[in-house]
Amino acid sequence: MKNKIFAITVGIIAGAISYWFNSYNVMTVMGIHIFLLLSLGCFLGTFLLCIFLNENASKLMLFVCLGVLFAIIGRIFFDIIHDSTSHNLFIFEIIIAMTITILSALAGSYFAQLFKPLKSK
Repeated sequence: MKNKIFAITVGIIAGAISYWFNSYNVMTVMGIHIFLLLSLGCFLGTFLLCIFLNENASKLMLFVCLGVLFAIIGRIFFDIIHDSTSHNLFIFEIIIAMTITILSALAGSYFAQLFKPLKSK
């Protein structure tokens, strides 16, 4: 249970870093594209969780993705409360972000599985 909450927290942090530090309709944070930040955060988060925790890699990957989804939906609700005309195509925003998240987390979990035998030696 503790590992699942930790994985969700890592996903929320990855999603928050890429989505919460820019204004609406701006695609960069400190000059770095938000989807690149999201991809790197999910990849590294899943990779490190799979290396250091003794948990199923696919479960960790899914919980990281769930945390990112929470962060993205939270930002969408936050923006809609302040300006109801923003995020009128939010479903596509979620689909694009989750596609990037799932693929990056999947790659991170597979690379971790490749490195686990090296760690045990």
